[in-house]
Parts: sequence; structure tokens; C-alpha cells
Amino acid sequence: MCDSSDDSFICYIKELPPELQAEAAARAIEINPENAPKSHHLLNLSTQEQSNNLKLTQLYAKRWSRKGVNLTVGFFGNPPAELRARIMSHMNAWNVSANILFTETELANNPQVRISFDNSGYWSVIGTDILSVPQDKATMNLGGLQVDTPDREFRRVVRHETGHTLGFMHEHQRPEITAHIDSDKAIAHYKAIYNWSPEVTRATILSPINPDYTNQTILADPNSVMSYPLPASIMKDGIAIEAGRDISASDMAFAAILYAKPNTTGRLMHTVRNADGSWQPMVDLKAALNIMGPIMSIAGASNDNGDTHFVFVTLWADSGIPGELWHLIRHSDGSWSQPESLSRVFNITIGVSAVAAAAGANGSVHYAFTTSDGLLKYTVRESSGRWQPMIDLHTELKVKGMVVALGGTNGANGAVQFAFTTSDGKLWHAIRNSDGNWRPLLKLSTELSPVWTGDVVTIAGAAGPYIGDTVFVFATRRARLWHSVRHRNGGKWTGLNDLGKGLNMEKRVVAVGGCAGAEGQTHFVLATEDGKVWHTIRYFEGGWQPPVPLDWVLPIEGAVSILAAVHGGNGETLYVMSTYQ
Repeated sequence: MCDSSDDSFICYIKELPPELQAEAAARAIEINPENAPKSHHLLNLSTQEQSNNLKLTQLYAKRWSRKGVNLTVGFFGNPPAELRARIMSHMNAWNVSANILFTETELANNPQVRISFDNSGYWSVIGTDILSVPQDKATMNLGGLQVDTPDREFRRVVRHETGHTLGFMHEHQRPEITAHIDSDKAIAHYKAIYNWSPEVTRATILSPINPDYTNQTILADPNSVMSYPLPASIMKDGIAIEAGRDISASDMAFAAILYAKPNTTGRLMHTVRNADGSWQPMVDLKAALNIMGPIMSIAGASNDNGDTHFVFVTLWADSGIPGELWHLIRHSDGSWSQPESLSRVFNITIGVSAVAAAAGANGSVHYAFTTSDGLLKYTVRESSGRWQPMIDLHTELKVKGMVVALGGTNGANGAVQFAFTTSDGKLWHAIRNSDGNWRPLLKLSTELSPVWTGDVVTIAGAAGPYIGDTVFVFATRRARLWHSVRHRNGGKWTGLNDLGKGLNMEKRVVAVGGCAGAEGQTHFVLATEDGKVWHTIRYFEGGWQPPVPLDWVLPIEGAVSILAAVHGGNGETLYVMSTYQ
């Protein structure tokens, strides 16, 4: 059962009765052999547990075939056509990136997904288990939804419950998040709010899920539509988990990996916009450089000799490291280096999830990145090619909470700047001076607005029209796009500016890249939730060019999920973008 309001979303996963679980486990493995229990988990069981069929069924996953998900949907109670249509549209929102399709049919046709509207709240059976639910029973309940329910609730509730039908578990029960919860405070909180017993709170909030349910993701995503909000009062570090109100960019990427669309392959595309506004042909770097695995994050910066440096994260590669960090150079003559694994250089034994880059003094390039546990790391590549030792920037800056997204750019006099958001949705700003010292961390969300509209999910920074000025663009998961300018003199910020309104952006922005261009211009590329990518320019005097869909001028195949922009020589701007498929 789920309870949903503006401040909460609580969901019980509907489990099959014990007598149906063995059959369901066998069926799940038949549908997708990857659902079978992992051998190392079987070895961890006692002899008695290994002979217990019910115990064994608890180790299987419930994902559909990698060929895709194509399920029929029926409704109990003859709800209005308008209500059914809204529900179907939100269920099929998962189709943007993945091979997922839900089709309405009559109950007489024995649909696989059966939705009821009784007063037991919101719940869903997980993944392939729905096939073991008797035909006269529901597999999902949406008891709180009506025709006049605000669309934000449809987004949050229907897309969440559909995620369960696709086999996704609760993101807030990832070990990286449960480790931050104070058990005693959580038990007291949920007793007071929902009258839960300690056992229910342990099962619903405190118990970390089997890591094999999420072994293809890197960072536990506090912005995931599959996460609950967790109040600051129950967290050990006092940092709330705000949770998702819509399918996040990482949700989309994860679904695309599990259920890839047919006849397409993930690409890492590169192009250049010349100073005269023309575009150079797209090049597939993934194929040209033999890059293995889906790209999950990318950032770049140029140094003084005209080379452009990129760091990117692959979900997996030959090493088998999930979230492997790589470095790549585009030389000034247009040739490319072979990718170098920074995970191996720095002996990073856990996954990297997000990256940012900034040009520094004397040809250096600076990199910040987050690891799978939400910690912030930092290193510098000197112009000689030497890498400085990696430092723990989380401790250096006294960061609290998991770092979720970040962006970087150069500043004045060889300084570099990084903006990032933590798991409570707050936005922060850090500056490293050219002498290597870091300035105190600025709570940028407070600096920009006394009433923060927060929950930032993607950030990009770029040099502004005057030397030392910087422009930051960021998007919140509440479908808002913002920008602010930091002026060199005194570090004054222009405040919170509603860029989404100014550009008339109708779709939610899920990724942003930015860089300086010619004549004081600043260029940004924006990926929207429908997989399209847009290009816009902030002019010297502060006006903005209306966003242009890049598929008007470039052959972009597939939905764009990740992108970056880098300043080049002679007024050029360089762009890389990764597609889901």
C-alpha cells in the first residue's frame, strides 16, 4: 500500500503468498536467466537454507527479458476513459529511453497488468511476479487517483508503481542510503506518522536490498522516482533524501540498459560548431575508439595548447569495474588519444557516477567526480601529463550528504569553480584558487534565493562575457530550468533567473552542458526528457537565442541522455553526447 501527498510517498511492495513464490521464481528465470540467484549468494547460505525452497526464491530477481517489455493492461471497476488514458500515458513514459510498451485491453482478454482502485492506497507486485497473480486479482492498485487528481501526482505515483511492474525495487533501500539512516529515530518517526511497528519500518525503510537488484547502476540515486523521501530528522548526517517526483535521468538510463530498444547501439557522438554557426559532421567516438559499455557521465575542458580533455564514465568495460572512469584527449589537430582508465591509474575500487572538468592555470585541467557512495574526489592533470594525487574533496570542503550532480568551469586568475548538489537538493559552490587553496564552501541555494525551489539534478558552468565572470545553468526535477551569473568583482551573483520560462522550454531538462564561445557568447546544450537535444546561446548583453533542436541540423539517432560542451579555438565550440541505445 502507498500513501501519497505533497510531502510523502510511502509504498508497500505487494508480495506473492509463499505457495506461489517457487513457481514465480522458476518463471522469472525462464523469462530472463539473469534472474537466477548468484552463485556467491548460494555459497553464503547454510546447508539447511540451501534446501529451503522458500529461502532460495528470495534470492531471485524479477526482471523481464532483455528483448523488452510488452504488457497488456486492464482496469477493474470500469473507470472513466479519461482516467484510463492518463494512467496509460504515464506508464508509457518509460518508453522514452527503453523498449517498453503498455497497451490497454479488456479484462476479458486476461491482461498481464490489472489495475484496481480500492481504498488500500497505492501498491504493485514486482516484475515477472505479476504473471503468478490469479487472473481475478489486481497486480497494481491506484486507489488514490481520480480524474481531477493533479498531474504531478500521476507522474509520481503511476511512474513509480510502473517501475515496480518493470522489476525495479525501492531506491531508498540501496545500502549506500540505508547506511545514513538512524534506526532508532526512523522507528520512532514512522510509528508517530503512520503507526508502523518496528518490524514494518525495518522491512520498508531500514533493510538494504539485495545488491544484485541494482548491480548495474552506479550511484544510489536520491532523485529516482523509485525512492521515498527520508526526512532529515532520521538521517545520521541530518541531510534529507528528497526523493524523485518523476523518472530521473539515471532511471531512464538504467531502463534503457535493461530493456534496450532493438537494432540500435549506444553511441558517443562528437561534433564541432564553427565560429560562423555551421556544424561539422558527427563522429561516433564509441565506435572509432572502441569504447566499451554504456556512457553514464561525461565532462570536458580545454588547456592552453588547444587540446581538449574529456573524462567519462562507462557502466562496465573490459575490467569489469562498474562505473569505470576514463580520460580522453582531442588534440589540436583533430586527432584523438586512446582512452586511459583513471580508475586503474588511481586504483579506484568503487564506481564513479558523475564528473566535472575545468581549465586551470599553466595548461592544467582539473577534475572533480563522485563515487558510488556519494563522496566527492578531486585531481589535476598538469600540462606535462602528470596526474596529481587524488584528494578527498568531501572532507576538504566539509560536505554533508551525498553529492548527486556537479558541474565545473574556470574562474579568474587561474582559479577553478565547481557547483554541485547534495542529496537534500541543495546547491553548493566551491572555488580553488591558483595557489591550490580552497575557499570556504558557499551554500549557493541560499545565496540565490531566500525561498529555494531546489532539488537540482543537473548543472553546467561556463565562462561568461567578461574575463572571470561565470554562467551556471541548472535544472530541478520539478521541471524548472534556471541560470545565474557570478561576477568576478566581489563574487556577486545575479540571483535566480527562470531560464525555462525565458526559453519557453516545455519539456523537463535532464542534462545540461555549457561552454564559452566567440565574442562573449556562452553556449549551452540541453537534453529534455523526450530524448531531444537543444542548442542555445547567451549573448554578450545577456539576451538568449531561442533554443534550436539539434536534430534539425545533425543526424542524431536515439534519445540523448548525456552531453557536454567545451570551448575550442578560433570561436569553435565542441560537443559530445551519448544516446541511450
